[in-house]
Amino acid sequence: MGKRWCSFDEQVALLAERGLRIRDPEAAKRLLKQVGYYRLSEYLHYWQRIRSARTDLRQRGVARDCPRGVRG
Repeated sequence: MGKRWCSFDEQVALLAERGLRIRDPEAAKRLLKQVGYYRLSEYLHYWQRIRSARTDLRQRGVARDCPRGVRG
């Protein structure tokens, strides 16, 4: 069975449920109309991995030695 169809409003709500902070839902809908949910979610997975790696480095005390602008 495939995934069910979701309106743009439902897609914005789904992204918010999954932890994305959405300040402007209308702008989020416009972006979803332009690039689509799956393409956008691939970019979000990338940034989530970067954020997770930075958090891990901070917890180990490595990030405080990183050059300015490299930290998260």
